[in-house]
Amino acid sequence: GKVLWRKSWILVSVPLIAAFAAYMFTMDMPDTYVSKAQLATGFTINDQVQLTEEKFNSREADIKFSNLMSSMNSGLSVNLASYRLLLHDLNPENVPFRRPDPETFRPTQEEINKVRDVVKRKLQNFSPLATIDPEFELVNKFLNAYQYNYNDIKDNLSIERIPNTDFIDITMSADKPGLAALAANAFAEEFIRYSESLKIERSSE
Repeated sequence: GKVLWRKSWILVSVPLIAAFAAYMFTMDMPDTYVSKAQLATGFTINDQVQLTEEKFNSREADIKFSNLMSSMNSGLSVNLASYRLLLHDLNPENVPFRRPDPETFRPTQEEINKVRDVVKRKLQNFSPLATIDPEFELVNKFLNAYQYNYNDIKDNLSIERIPNTDFIDITMSADKPGLAALAANAFAEEFIRYSESLKIERSSE
C-alpha cells in the first residue's frame, strides 16, 4: 500500500510541476494573435467548355500548386506585404501598430515623407527592395525599426495548401490582432494584384 501511495504521489506531482514550470516560462511572453486568409485557386475545377474528352489531370494541378506556392514564398510577395504594413504605420490618419523606440529611432519628417513616397512607388510597380537601390539604407532602416523587414514577415507567415482541396491558407501571427489581420489580408491582396498584372502582361504579349 505504501509503495502504491508513493507511486501515485509521483504520478500526481510530475504533471503539477510541469504545469507550474510551463506557466512560469510563459507568463511574461506577449500574447500572439493569428489571422488567416484563404485563396481559391481553381486548379482542381474545370469550368471550361470541353471540346475533347480530356479528363482532369491531377499531376498538372499539383505542378500548378507547386509553382504557386513558390511564387507566394518569393521575396517580392513578402516585400509587398512589408510595404503595406509600413505605409499603414506611417500614415498620420492611422493608429500605428508599432511605435519604434524614440531613443534609437528619430527620423525627420523629410525622411518619413521620402520613405512613404519610395515605398508607395515600389508597391505600385511591384518592385522588390534591393541593396542596389539608392534608397535601400533609408527604407531598410524604417522596416527594421517598425519590425516589418523580410525576416519579420517571413518568420510569422505560413502558406499551406489544404490537403485534397482547391484552397490555400495564408496564416499570419502578430502581437496585435489588427496587425495580424491586416498582414494576412495585405499579403493575399498584393499577391492577387501581382498575379493579375502578370496575366495582363502575358495577354498583351
